[in-house]
This record gives sequence, structure tokens and C-alpha cells, in this order.
Amino acid sequence: MSIMLRFPEFTSMLFFLITIVFFTPAFAHDLGITKATLEQTKTISKKELDHQTYVLNVNTSESMAHQITAPLIPKRCDLHKPFRGSLSNGKLTFTFSCDGALTSDDKFDLSWKREGVFISAIWLGRETSQSLFLSEEGTITVALSGLSAVNASKKSKVKRFLHLGINHILSGYDHLLFIIGIILIVGSPILLVKTITAFTVAHSITLALSFLNILELSVAPVETSIALSIVVLAYEVIRINQGKDSFTGRYPWVAAVGFGLLHGLGFASSLSALGVPKIDIPLALLYFNIGVELGQLLFISVILTLVYTAQCLLRYRGVTLIPRKRWTTPIAYGLGVIATHWTIERSLSLFT
Repeated sequence: MSIMLRFPEFTSMLFFLITIVFFTPAFAHDLGITKATLEQTKTISKKELDHQTYVLNVNTSESMAHQITAPLIPKRCDLHKPFRGSLSNGKLTFTFSCDGALTSDDKFDLSWKREGVFISAIWLGRETSQSLFLSEEGTITVALSGLSAVNASKKSKVKRFLHLGINHILSGYDHLLFIIGIILIVGSPILLVKTITAFTVAHSITLALSFLNILELSVAPVETSIALSIVVLAYEVIRINQGKDSFTGRYPWVAAVGFGLLHGLGFASSLSALGVPKIDIPLALLYFNIGVELGQLLFISVILTLVYTAQCLLRYRGVTLIPRKRWTTPIAYGLGVIATHWTIERSLSLFT
């Protein structure tokens, strides 16, 4: 598989990859999910109407508080001052009261610049319930039917964890760059499938072990090691293209197992941050992982389709193709530069 690229195109592509460093965060495992608590606090009788009071506490730092705006509550409810909420001890608090208790027919919208919100609802005289609500077209709709004393339906949970897994892999830049590195090393479609499968099985194991607290490691060293794994993979691509012997080149699926075990810890740190209820752990593990794999397969399909399309266009125009290593080497250097930047930045965070 070869693509004709002139030297200026090589350097342009490399420059583009390097500039990603300045626009991509060093830690790529923030799911964009905010945790919050909705608590029913008291009932006040007034003119034979029950005025229910509710408190919405949102976990956020002072630097991120600007992303959290006041909830758009039902019309029969009134938001208390301060309308922008009060920030204290890492929580932004909104208080509102309603004529009568909130029911499963009620909902409120959150115009937050986040991917979703994981809410724990504390009802008077009823058990606490929890659910995850994801953003759709810039708005997070919290349907209280999913926060009744009985948790949301299984179908709803499956959809949410699938969506979460797909979003996580497609926004996890370090995982995506690692997959690109694997594609650069493996030329055979059959071997690529074998290698990706090995990577999948391995990260599924550590995802489960870490999420179940059987294997516990700090997040920062894991993130640093993941970045370093991309550096190693980029180096291996360059060695292979130089004709040097490489274990990764000869047995890419074996190397993928080792790297996969490491990357699974990164997936688990993100999923654990949601505080999934114990009863939902098997469901969360299964469908989050399936979502990750669907996103991963989608990404690989897009990359291979682009390469194949480029080949067809160049052949159609009669352009002479050049060896694979001539275009994979500059990409490998680009991956290495980005990953080295992440490794240094994440390593420094270990001492702060």
C-alpha cells in the first residue's frame, strides 16, 4: 500500500501533526461528564399548596464553573437567587422550589458545555437513584423518569453506556494515535485484524480489573505510560522502515497485548469517575467496552478508506506510487513528537 507524496507534502503533513500538540490537551481521558446531585430538601405548606424545595449541587472547579449555567426548570418552579448559583468547596449550587413535587413527567434542560451529566437524586422517603444523561445538540435533557425510585430502564442504560464508550474512544486522542501507529506497522489486513483483536482483548481485561478495584493504580502514572507507549510505537515504525529487526514488527499482535493492558487502565479511570452504582457495574463494563470497540472499528475503517481512496485517485491520474515506508516514516515522526510532548507534560504533573 503506497501513496505518492512529494517532499513539500511530507513536510506539510509533519508540520500539521506537530501543531496538533498545541491544540490537544495532554490528558485525553476527560469524558466531559459532570457529576451532580439533585436533592429534595423540604415541603412548605402555603395556601393548601405544597411548595417543594430542591437543591442541585454540581461538582466543578472555579475555572470550569463558567461552563455551568442555571438549569431550565419546569414552569411551575422558581429558581432562587443567586440565579447563577453559589460556588463553594468545589460545588456550584442552584436552589429552586416548585408547586407540588417533581414527578416522572417533569424534565429540565441544561445548556452546559459538557458531554453529559451523571446525577444522583435524593428523594424524601425514597431510595437514592442515579442516571447518566448525555448532551444532544448542545443541550442535556434530564428526564426525571430516569431518576425515579426505580432506576432507568435497561434499554436506556445500554444506550447511554454505548454512546459513552464510542464518544470516549473518538475523543481519546492518545488512543487514536496509538491505533494509527498499529496501522503503520501492520500491512496485512489479516494481521491487522489479529493485532487489533489482541489489543481489544487485553484492554478489556484491565478495564474490568481496574474498574472493579481488583487492580488499583494512580491515574497520572497510567496516563504518562500511555503517552510513552505511543513514543515507543512510533520509534518501532521508524526502525522497521529502516530495515532493522523489530520484535513489534515480527509479532505486532504480541506487542498489542502488552500495550492493550496499559490502555485498558486509561479507559477504566474514565469510567470509574462516573461513580456507577454497583447494580449497574456489569452493564456498564459490557456496553462501555462494546462502545469503545465500535468507535475503534469506525476510526480504523475511516483511515483505511481514506488511504484506499487516495490510492485509487492517484492511480486514476497516472501518478507513480512510492514505497509504503516513504509516507509512513514522516507520519511516525509526527506521532513521536506529539507523544513525546504528552509524556513530558504528564511526567511533570507527577511532581505537582
